[in-house]
Amino acid sequence: MLWAGADPYDVGPEDSWGDRGNDRSALEIALANGWDWMLKQVKTLTPSTEYATDLMVAACRSKKENLLMALIDAGFIEAMDSESETQMLSHRILSASYSRYDSHPDIFSRGLLFASGAKWTPSLKEIKNTRRTMLDGKTARVRAVVSLLKKHEAATPEVISELIRTPAKS
Repeated sequence: MLWAGADPYDVGPEDSWGDRGNDRSALEIALANGWDWMLKQVKTLTPSTEYATDLMVAACRSKKENLLMALIDAGFIEAMDSESETQMLSHRILSASYSRYDSHPDIFSRGLLFASGAKWTPSLKEIKNTRRTMLDGKTARVRAVVSLLKKHEAATPEVISELIRTPAKS
C-alpha cells in the first residue's frame, strides 16, 4: 500500500477478531521480519519518540544488521527517551546472556547500539533484577555483555560494578 500513499508508521486498524498483528506498524513488522525491500520503499526514515523504541526493538530482533544501522543512522537512538533506551538495552542484555550461539545477533546488535551512543542507565532495582536474571545465563555471554558496556562506556563504572558484584548473602 506504500505506492498508494499509506503511512508505514501507522498502526493497523482495530480487529474485531483480536488479531495481534494489528497493533504494530507496517514498518515494525517489516523490520522484525528482516524485509530489506520495505526500507527501500520508505523514502525517508523519520525518527520520533512515539515509535522509535518499537522500531529499534524490531530491528534488533532481525538478523540483518543493515536494518538496525539504517535506524541508527537516521537518528532513532537520539529520538528515544532515556527510560525507553534503558528498557530496550536491558532486554538486549538479558537476551544475549541466554544465547546458545556465539554468533547470536543480539551480541552484535548491542555492540552496534553501544557504539552508536546508546546508554544503559538503570535504577538500582533494575540492575539487581538484571543481575539475578543473568546468573542463569551463559558465562561467556555475560562476559561479552560486560565487555561491551565497558568498551563503549555505555554504563557508568558504578552501574557496571553493581551489575557484576557478588550478591549479598541473606
